[in-house]
Amino acid sequence: MKLYTHHPRAFRLDGPADEFDPTKGTYWRRYAAYREALPRLQKRVGTDKFLWCEIVPTFQRMTEADDLVGWELNVPHAEILAFIHEAGNWKSLFGNRPRVYWSKLIATPTEAEATGNAEYSCLVHYPFCGATMFEIPPKYPTRK
Repeated sequence: MKLYTHHPRAFRLDGPADEFDPTKGTYWRRYAAYREALPRLQKRVGTDKFLWCEIVPTFQRMTEADDLVGWELNVPHAEILAFIHEAGNWKSLFGNRPRVYWSKLIATPTEAEATGNAEYSCLVHYPFCGATMFEIPPKYPTRK
């Protein structure tokens, strides 16, 4: 299944698996509630080595100063740990006062149901093969 994720340039998905460090990811840096909720999510899916991926890439790099690159992944369905139903639930997941009910948010739709559906994201087991980095153009480029 083709999936997408984004991380700071230093967070390499094409390097050795033993260098995996979730504290280098975008959400770890930006959201205190994510840092608080991550251990519960890791326990729920049974591993601390996973990537949060989008089925439909919706992420944006706002300016050229944002240190963010995209990754296109080709992931076997067996490596998908869970589907997350995100629509309307982002604040429940990682808002200022999160009320994280993972049992209600983790879904198991078939690949056909989820493919092309921006309401779902996936948790993908790491390591895996098949990651290709791409540049994300800035939404507001510097004028020359």
